[in-house]
Amino acid sequence: MLPVLRQPTCGRSRHWAGDLHEGAGVRFLILDTDYSGFLTDLYGRHRGLEMCSFAEQAHVRAESLFGSADFRSQNLRLLGHEAHEIWINNAPMMCAWAVEHGFSVPSEWELAIRYRRGIVPWIYRRPAANRFDELIIAQVKHYRPDVVFNIAMRFLSGGTLREIRRWTRALVGYHGSPIDMQSDYGQYDLIVSLLPDYVAQFRKVGLKAELCRLGFEPDILDRLHHSPPHDPVDVSFVGSVSSLHIGRIRLLEALCERTPIQIWANDFGALDEKSPICGRAHGPVWGLDMYRVLQASRITVNAHGEIANRYAANMRMYEATGVGTLLVTDWKPNLDSIFAIGEEVVAYRTPEECADLIISYLNSESARRGVAAAGQRRTLAEHTYRHRMGELVELVSTIL
Repeated sequence: MLPVLRQPTCGRSRHWAGDLHEGAGVRFLILDTDYSGFLTDLYGRHRGLEMCSFAEQAHVRAESLFGSADFRSQNLRLLGHEAHEIWINNAPMMCAWAVEHGFSVPSEWELAIRYRRGIVPWIYRRPAANRFDELIIAQVKHYRPDVVFNIAMRFLSGGTLREIRRWTRALVGYHGSPIDMQSDYGQYDLIVSLLPDYVAQFRKVGLKAELCRLGFEPDILDRLHHSPPHDPVDVSFVGSVSSLHIGRIRLLEALCERTPIQIWANDFGALDEKSPICGRAHGPVWGLDMYRVLQASRITVNAHGEIANRYAANMRMYEATGVGTLLVTDWKPNLDSIFAIGEEVVAYRTPEECADLIISYLNSESARRGVAAAGQRRTLAEHTYRHRMGELVELVSTIL
């Protein structure tokens, strides 16, 4: 049963942003989620953060630079719009918002957070995935956005979406995971995806869908400039090597045999104990630490997960090129529409070709630097979050 959240008797608080006013542009409320491993790391590094205000927790979360951080809302504001961002599976942050806005919070929530049992988000623990739904609806009512931009499409029920629609002009979903056609996608006025085949599948069943890629935030470069550098790395891989990434594991094992690759990942559970990856394995790096590893690497390897199918789409392409590192990525038919292959990034089709390319560029510093610099120029010129949010606003304007 969902907890009962009592409505506050006071008027709407203007916490976190100024009053909404006419002529302020489009008002966005972005709903997002975080990896449980990242949340555990974040609150472990910042002892006592779980007891801080919503604004303080949101600030620390954004400053971590993990994932898309606050890049979407920040750039929407720079484009003249209002934007607020909620990480709906962050239990301490959600509870802080509830308390500050006059809602009663069940005592078991407060106790779980106080004794650090609530840091791993409840929303990932089925069947309690909808535990915060009433609070999410309350947040939509509070912010009264023109657009709810839901990046957490897998986590909200059809009933919750129907209620959200009562309090916003447009409901837009962002989809980058396997499509479950049993879900109530029909509630959305528009679905955007980083994968062209997902766009095609949504359109096939009569839904309005458009392509909207990921990007890079240039402010990261300033943060890196003022951060201590990571030790130099010849070749890196940063990502996941779970049971969902069998092809990636085979690639990395082959590269371990022929190249000096070092591997940072948050899950090595799928590996055989004799896997050569084990001797190159480091723990996870999140946010700024991940960017430090990428920037310290002469070369970084990218391998799309099986979910990407035949399309280049993942965030690592923009993160690696954005910090000025040579990206060696798996060839996809659409890759040349994003980067010039051989000039701005390097692409491989087999593990053997990947190893050959790595060795070649390690032995040719001028060629490596040239491709890396060109890749960074392309990302900063065309693939930033400012570009992406401008594209999103144009798409939203067609449904408003």
